[in-house]
Amino acid sequence: MFWLYLPLSFFLWAFTGNKEVPDQSQQKLRALILDGQNNHYIWPKTSQMMKSYLEETGLFEVNIVRSSQIDLGIKYNPNRPYRLDQYLWEYPLKSESSQRQVDRVITDPNYAPDFDQHDLVVLNFGIDAAPWPKTTQKEFEDYMNNGGGLVVIHAANNSFGNWDEYNKMIGLGAWGGRDQDSGPYVYLDQDGKETRDKGAGICGSHGPEHEFLVTTRDKDHPIMQGLPEVWMHAKDELYDRMRGPAENMTILATAYSDLEQNDPPWDQNTRGSERNEPMLMVTRYGQGRVFHSALGHFDYSQECVGFITTFQRGSEWAATGGVTQAVPKDFPRKNRTSSRPWNPNAELAQLQKERRDSNPYQQWLTLVNSTPSDSIQVYSDAAIAVNDKWNTQSGKDDIRKAWQQFSARIDSSWTMNYVLANNRGRHAYEIGGFRTNYGQLFGQFVIWELNSNPKRRLFEFTVPAEIIEIDKTELDQRRKEWMQYCNAHRVDQLVNELYTKDALYYNHRPLIKGREAILREYSYMNNPSYQLELNPLIVQPLREDLVIEIGQCAGGYNGKYILIWERNKDGLWQIALDSNI
Repeated sequence: MFWLYLPLSFFLWAFTGNKEVPDQSQQKLRALILDGQNNHYIWPKTSQMMKSYLEETGLFEVNIVRSSQIDLGIKYNPNRPYRLDQYLWEYPLKSESSQRQVDRVITDPNYAPDFDQHDLVVLNFGIDAAPWPKTTQKEFEDYMNNGGGLVVIHAANNSFGNWDEYNKMIGLGAWGGRDQDSGPYVYLDQDGKETRDKGAGICGSHGPEHEFLVTTRDKDHPIMQGLPEVWMHAKDELYDRMRGPAENMTILATAYSDLEQNDPPWDQNTRGSERNEPMLMVTRYGQGRVFHSALGHFDYSQECVGFITTFQRGSEWAATGGVTQAVPKDFPRKNRTSSRPWNPNAELAQLQKERRDSNPYQQWLTLVNSTPSDSIQVYSDAAIAVNDKWNTQSGKDDIRKAWQQFSARIDSSWTMNYVLANNRGRHAYEIGGFRTNYGQLFGQFVIWELNSNPKRRLFEFTVPAEIIEIDKTELDQRRKEWMQYCNAHRVDQLVNELYTKDALYYNHRPLIKGREAILREYSYMNNPSYQLELNPLIVQPLREDLVIEIGQCAGGYNGKYILIWERNKDGLWQIALDSNI
């Protein structure tokens, strides 16, 4: 294990591990934060927050290592109308050249963080994190067995459900394929007695985010010494019904899962458990130490001084076996929570400035909202733009000029859907929108070219929009008709009945317009062996008469497809734009 300097006050605490007490000539502890694959899309920011929290103690120097495959996460906070990749852009690392965004992460055979050069590993992963290679798993198991330190934060206990040794390290987990066979459901009863329920049941649930009381259960543990017996935590998810081996595990603090307050409205079969659920735990794995915090769902959750303090003290304990940090004066109390607004340090602020200067989205906003310099490159040379009148502009210069004549300013924008066009990682599809200073709402569909630096717009469709839901039954029927005509090799009927007169077709080559041109393009469908199935992934209405569909093809073509459906004056849905790249 790698040791660095600790202050003299560290000697006040006895070691419980195998490491020798360092002398004053040694330097700071080295911490490694691992991230890149988390269903909580805020993860690029929370990694930076935790990095700064550790550095603020004066005990740690911290490095963030990001996986080569990036999982952006799930956008589930409607009060944050940001692009799905907003935080990835806003909270960059110094080096990100080897990373790419993917729809589904898979095991990277080259993933091999250097555990042995660090005293502490902090996991900021989530439920969909890809399994590590077997060799990397074994290296991490050896690292922990030999006295390493591990901190598990919130959704990291969702990760790696099929990795037995990881489940032993974290004690309890949730979701990730876990069930009653993963271990007992552990909680504290009304008298504070630990209960292990080995019966059948789910593994993991929570209700809407809310403030809740955290109760200290082991006041003598170094992490908890001096903390209030009960304190109010900021808005967070309260995990309940966690299961696992729970070997060599000590519960440090719990929170009560109220029947109604922690009732998940999205699951009619589950309510709050009405039990004291573990929130803070420690486990021993070999000679290693693990601090496990189920807290920390979002940035405001991690701004809570209760989270910050227990994270800092838990990290020191996991790395050394002792705690030297005092309890801060602004620690929460029973009747009030306490938070510290977090701001990036100077190093991160400089990285953010450099990133903003080259961010394609920021450049696009500059293009629309002001008069930019010619050096701003938002669009690829052969870019195409289409508006709601189905008028088109070709080439980056014409598109730039058109936007500079846009009379309104963009006040806010957001991404609703963002998916890769294919597994090659060269293009991505985005459905989003923006609101102007006049209150106008616009929807956008963009095809991004990812193999340029920065990424550029290859195709965009912009239209006045409204927030609306529609009955998709008729669309399902029209899609079924499309497949029937295609697979019966009746291309004439397919195009003449299902496409608008001036429909557009886009596939890298010059834009194709009109039924006759599309008929020629689709002549290969007349091949008797050609079959195709359309499987919709996203069906997003922009208004009552306009819907964007992103789907996956199967058969003669196995890539994704784009269809923009337009309802004609007779109420019939037809395809106004068709694309696949």
